[in-house]
Amino acid sequence: MKKNHLMPIRSLMSLLACLMMMFPGCDIVEPPYLEEPVRSGQDEPLLRKRVLLEKFTGHQCQFCPEGAETASRLEEIFGDQLIVVSIHAGFFANATPSAPFNAEYRTLDGNRVHDRFQVSFFPSGMVNRTPVNGTAILGHAAWGDAIGRQLADSVPLFQISINSDVDPSSGALIINTSVKALSQTSKTYKLSLLLLEDSIVSPQRTNKPSYPSGLIENYTHRHVLRAALNGTWGEPLNTSALEKDQVVALETPYQMNKNWNARQCYIVAFVADEAGMEVIQAEKKPLVQAK
Repeated sequence: MKKNHLMPIRSLMSLLACLMMMFPGCDIVEPPYLEEPVRSGQDEPLLRKRVLLEKFTGHQCQFCPEGAETASRLEEIFGDQLIVVSIHAGFFANATPSAPFNAEYRTLDGNRVHDRFQVSFFPSGMVNRTPVNGTAILGHAAWGDAIGRQLADSVPLFQISINSDVDPSSGALIINTSVKALSQTSKTYKLSLLLLEDSIVSPQRTNKPSYPSGLIENYTHRHVLRAALNGTWGEPLNTSALEKDQVVALETPYQMNKNWNARQCYIVAFVADEAGMEVIQAEKKPLVQAK
């Protein structure tokens, strides 16, 4: 359930200061870190910019639990303004014919993203697919600083709303997404829809001394990318200028794998600049609403 309250600026500054102490290689983010969210209409909720962190990982990567721990700490700091996607791709994500690494977390779409951005080390990740010092692929120690810089521009350009209807028994899924332009723009954008499954338990390699075998038998894999629902790079949101308050609505059908737990799945939607591929705004919503 999303938190609607706002974190006090002074508290956030303290937390960011702590983060910089944890990751001494990061640059300092100059204030203001976050500004007050904007309200798009008299009766509409406060809108907040949200940042997408796509982290590359694999269950045979002994260093990748460190990236997962970093992502978890950043979620505590930035709350619902950070959306994490775990992409299992590359050599370390290979599945084996038998245990312990026979679980298959790779996806065709995840492999395409991995290859397109030329990921060469793990754990690594992209923050809004925005280059930092010439590269979008960042080590986990640099994620916090990059997220803070993205959130310093706190005025969102789009409002994304997600509604889904799923039959857990058959896996039939329909997603209705609406994107509202909060200002006029002549640029063209794409909308991407991802299906993630959370809290999957299976083995993971580790370099932690507390696991002398080098294996965590019951590791909890978070934010696992299961599929890109409307193509690896999404679909066009607009082909001409968008006016302020213009709404674009899209319906996306999808047939889920019956082995995925619908009650642990959620949808991530994000709008990206078509030319540069940088993420402009993101949103997420559980597939099955808690009762």
